[in-house]
Amino acid sequence: MLYVIKISFHTNGEEEVVEYYNGNCSYNESSSDKFLMSNYSITLSCNRKGDRDLEDAINNFNSTFNKQITKVIAYLVGTIGILPEINKIVISKHDKNNEILDEFIAEKVIQPLEGHKLSEELILDKDKMISLLNEDDKSRSLLIATTYWLKGVTADLAGDSFDKLWKSFNTLYSYISKKDHEFDKLVFIKGFIWDKKELFSKSCEIFEEYTKEKIRELRWREMILNDYETKKQTKAFAEFIKRYDDYRLNEVFKEILPYRKKFLEEEGLYDEVLNIIEERIQLKQKHNEQILTFHIVKYAYFLRNKYFHAEKLDSTFYLIKNNEIKELKSINYIFSTFLKELLECNSKY
Repeated sequence: MLYVIKISFHTNGEEEVVEYYNGNCSYNESSSDKFLMSNYSITLSCNRKGDRDLEDAINNFNSTFNKQITKVIAYLVGTIGILPEINKIVISKHDKNNEILDEFIAEKVIQPLEGHKLSEELILDKDKMISLLNEDDKSRSLLIATTYWLKGVTADLAGDSFDKLWKSFNTLYSYISKKDHEFDKLVFIKGFIWDKKELFSKSCEIFEEYTKEKIRELRWREMILNDYETKKQTKAFAEFIKRYDDYRLNEVFKEILPYRKKFLEEEGLYDEVLNIIEERIQLKQKHNEQILTFHIVKYAYFLRNKYFHAEKLDSTFYLIKNNEIKELKSINYIFSTFLKELLECNSKY
């Protein structure tokens, strides 16, 4: 049985038809639907066994039809940068002669992104994102990550944006690492970024002009006292510092070392750690990929636990812009750029 889903956009009818995509969109690992996308509409042509209830097929969030719609809309928005206002959604059932047997028109249409538009630099490469239209573990992870990313980069509030961007990142690093435990996942993704830093050139470029003073603007004291709260965590604190070669980070480490100087001295680690820091400052090596992972893995994880496990008041619940909102916006900018590159390099994982 042939089912045709047509999502029509509001237009003035005078625009020239621009075809964005004409090809296949998999609904399982061996079968595909036909998918045509233009500035006027999205059309999915789906062959299925058996007779389907049209209203349920379009309204049931877990139906294969609905999942296909989500997939093609995510691909459309990500690769052209905007979702035109949806006018109506029609699903029709056809016999073998292509005669319409039944038709259902969805009356309540939600505008998923409410007219938001991606900035030019965030538009995804349509060829690099073609994996999104497959149906396997990778494409399912890409779909979840892409929809969260789209919501994150178009959110109005900094806190909402961070929450969605972190969920996008979490989906991707969980899939890429194939690890069971959160710590192992984060260690893996950090190594992945360091080993393949050429894939994240735009993200790394953000940090090219960063100075010690710029990095120091983050809430280091709060993070250190939170993450390394007791003497038992002193070795982990020392290992954290020793992982980073970038001289700018080490200049910061030298300044924040007194926060845990007593613990380090009691464990016989202070002189060793200080010497390593001094040596790396003298070497003057830049490793932008290390500053990138510090922000999106180490520091963002600290923020995620503080704000989104409700350990602190929501910093966005104020009338006047404060430093924490400014900080969140800065982290969100880094995340938005990085996740675009991580999504686009999906052929590497």
